[in-house]
Amino acid sequence: MSDIGPLLLTGLGLLSLWLVAYFGWRPYRIDKVRNELFDLRNDLFLYAAEGGVVFDDPAYRIQRDRLNALIRFAHIITVTRALIFMAAERYRPNERVQSIQQKYLVAVSNLSESAQVKMRYIYDRTATILAWQLVSGSPLLLIAAAIYLPLVAASKFLRRTPKESTGLIVARELRVELIEEQAMLAQTQQIDLEAFELAHP
Repeated sequence: MSDIGPLLLTGLGLLSLWLVAYFGWRPYRIDKVRNELFDLRNDLFLYAAEGGVVFDDPAYRIQRDRLNALIRFAHIITVTRALIFMAAERYRPNERVQSIQQKYLVAVSNLSESAQVKMRYIYDRTATILAWQLVSGSPLLLIAAAIYLPLVAASKFLRRTPKESTGLIVARELRVELIEEQAMLAQTQQIDLEAFELAHP
């Protein structure tokens, strides 16, 4: 009987941690990533409004659609989905995902040099935001990142290789571009479904 008290306290403690994580930390993370993506989309819009890039340019439209899709589906950006996308891409590559990525890279290469720099900044910043969204949602990834990233930084310093932000390193390892393109595909399918339902009430 004397063991029941500590067990109950441990159970209540774990339940409290879960409630805080699910109803406190998780909504905060989703709101935070959406706000950061909203700011980035606003930055992109202002750049186009000031004449940096044309509104109907393919690079602008693809990047805008990517940000819109990520904002809409921010609540389902999880480590589990990222791992599923990575496994699926490895064993059965999605041609539509690759096509979107290739179209974007080609469109950016046709811009002026200053516009290319701006679009790459927005692209890299988006990837970094997604990377930290994934890492902050997983205690195991947080621990792994705390161990792995200092080692990478030390290796780059010793080799005198070009500096790369930790966010981009994490983004590359987690293949966040797959999440971006899958979000765009999901949004396209959702729009098609809504259009079909309107046409066939």
